[in-house]
Amino acid sequence: MSLRTLRIVALILGAAVTAASAGIIALGATGSGALPQALTLIGIVAMSGAIALAALSLAHLLRANRRVMQTLDRLAQDRQRDHAQLLDQVDQVRTALTEQSQAIHRGLTWQLNRINGEQKRLYPELEALIDLRASLPLRAPLPPLRGWAASPDVLKWMTTWMRDHQPRLVTECGSGTSTVLFGYLAQQTGVGRVVALEHDQRYAKQTRELAVRHGVAEWVEVRDARLQPWQHGDETWDWYDLTATEDLDEIGLLFVDGPPVSSGKLARYPAGPLLVTRLARDGIAVLDDARRTDETRVSDRWLKEIAGLDRERLPTDKGTDVFRHLLG
Repeated sequence: MSLRTLRIVALILGAAVTAASAGIIALGATGSGALPQALTLIGIVAMSGAIALAALSLAHLLRANRRVMQTLDRLAQDRQRDHAQLLDQVDQVRTALTEQSQAIHRGLTWQLNRINGEQKRLYPELEALIDLRASLPLRAPLPPLRGWAASPDVLKWMTTWMRDHQPRLVTECGSGTSTVLFGYLAQQTGVGRVVALEHDQRYAKQTRELAVRHGVAEWVEVRDARLQPWQHGDETWDWYDLTATEDLDEIGLLFVDGPPVSSGKLARYPAGPLLVTRLARDGIAVLDDARRTDETRVSDRWLKEIAGLDRERLPTDKGTDVFRHLLG
């Protein structure tokens, strides 16, 4: 009930009491014996009005209190909903941060493992390079021994073998830094010569110039040998011009580091039936990059198809397979 309604009720009760009072006054003036009853009636009316007003006021307060409680309930529900949303957002942020931290940890662990692996792999390479430079009287800088070039570890192994066995003929499929290092060993021992087969005239020219700068041109011959189709059974390869290999017999050291893989599948296979079979009795053939799939297949085919071969696998960076005669 509104305040206005309470006022109207109060006015009505007041008018009733006033009317009753006027009647009492009139009765008193006439001397009627009904005056006590009239006074009692007025008291009852007044009390009833007061009770009614009190009841109406209480009902109004109760309704107002109910509205306040409803408002408080809504506020509490809104607060609970906001709190739940906040907790959900906090959980989402915590989950995202946890996943990000785990991803960062995995990435750092992978990087650290890779760095450790590189350090373990590069240390033997650096050690081999230092030993290689210390063992040879280099007269000029060497090109980088990475990428397409032979790695220091296999070069150190071959130059050590050359120093110990002093082969009369070193033959190389491909040319470059290794050709010059072989020239140094031939010059040091005063035994043998180095013949490199090169299909690219630019590389052949660069290797000849490198040999001149290092003062070993007298012991090194770089032959231009363009790639030509060569058929063996039902298979065909692009391999060095055979006219460049006609005089290569009794090979003491054969280093197979070409042709490049871009020339075709199993590009180095022809060196087996064409040159490995010409090894001297105590000669060896060295196949570089033996960890690669094609070179692994080439190595297996040589071992299977060429009679009397033994294979040794060296733990070099790129993988190296060494072939020699079983009775050599």
